[in-house]
Amino acid sequence: MKRTIIIIVVITAVVAGIILWQQYNSEKEIEAAQAGMQTEVLQKGTLISTIGATGTVRSKQTANLDWKTSGTVEKVLANVGDEVKSGQILASLEQTSLPQNVILARVDLVTA
Repeated sequence: MKRTIIIIVVITAVVAGIILWQQYNSEKEIEAAQAGMQTEVLQKGTLISTIGATGTVRSKQTANLDWKTSGTVEKVLANVGDEVKSGQILASLEQTSLPQNVILARVDLVTA
C-alpha cells in the first residue's frame, strides 16, 4: 500500500513539474514576443494616415461599337486617339449599301 502511495505521489510530482515547466516556458515566450512591441498609453485622439503610391493612370483603351444596321462604311469621322463626345457621329455608311427596310424608312420620313 505504501508503495502505491509513493508511486502516485511521484507521478503527481512529475506531472505537476511538467505542467509548471510548460507554463513557465509559455510565459517566457510571451515576454519575448512583447519585448519587440511598442506600447502607448490609451488616450482619445485623431488618427492620421498617409498613403503614397506611384504609377500610371490610363482610361479604358477600347470600346465596343454596336451597329444597329449593316452596310459598307463610306466615311470614318474619327481617328485613333481622338477624344469623342456622347452622340458624336464616328462613321457613316454608303446609302446604297443599306438594307431595304432602312431605305424605305428614309423615304417615309421624307414624304411625311
